[in-house]
Amino acid sequence: MSLINTITRSSRKRELLNNNRNGFTSVANIIILFSALILFEVIDDQVTQFRILGFIAVGVGFGASLFYMITIREIPLRNLASTLNKAYK
Repeated sequence: MSLINTITRSSRKRELLNNNRNGFTSVANIIILFSALILFEVIDDQVTQFRILGFIAVGVGFGASLFYMITIREIPLRNLASTLNKAYK
């Protein structure tokens, strides 16, 4: 949560970043829960269930993190925030 305050000083952009992060977290949780439900019904071996679910969790987390890092440009946002802050003062 503290990282978003350093990226931008605009409250609108902070809210957008928080909403994006929370949205991706919720989608990732839903994907994991549905994957677990399907795995528990299809596969009988608990060790295999755990391994596959672990790979799915790491993959979904990696994908969501990668998408978030690619779409959020930290340096331009920080430069824009500094410029707007100087103009505001």
